[in-house]
Amino acid sequence: MGLFLMPGFLFQSCVKEHYTLYKAFLINNSSHNITVFFYKQGWVHEGDTLRLNLGDSVIIADGSMRGEINTPGFNSKHFGNPNDSIVAVFDDSFRVVHYADPPRDSLLADKYYLFSSLRNIGNPKSYEFERIKQSKHVYNNIHRYYFTEADYEFAKQ
Repeated sequence: MGLFLMPGFLFQSCVKEHYTLYKAFLINNSSHNITVFFYKQGWVHEGDTLRLNLGDSVIIADGSMRGEINTPGFNSKHFGNPNDSIVAVFDDSFRVVHYADPPRDSLLADKYYLFSSLRNIGNPKSYEFERIKQSKHVYNNIHRYYFTEADYEFAKQ
């Protein structure tokens, strides 16, 4: 709150700040079981392995940011640093690596998505994005990443 003084008057004003809530989901729309491993510094820590059966959905991010955010983006406790990767395994057999930064030694996995791909789990542009006005100063940003049958076909090629 701020006070403004004018001769003979006292005005009080309150500036309400905008903020944005966000959620991000992984949704299995394929007909296969999927296990997602989030690597951090070369390891998958407890709680960073997610399993999705057909039709399952799991929240990977739930938080808030100051300001009125109208573009895709979120923070997730599952994401590591740019040198880490995310691995999606279909039916315990076929895997696809999602890189933020590819390995420096050029040893890429057989099947992978670079960060620039619209299929990369770490790329916020890979998510269906919905922005909902909750109130005058609050917005909800919803991000949905859908695993599809095409993802399985790519992994098993």
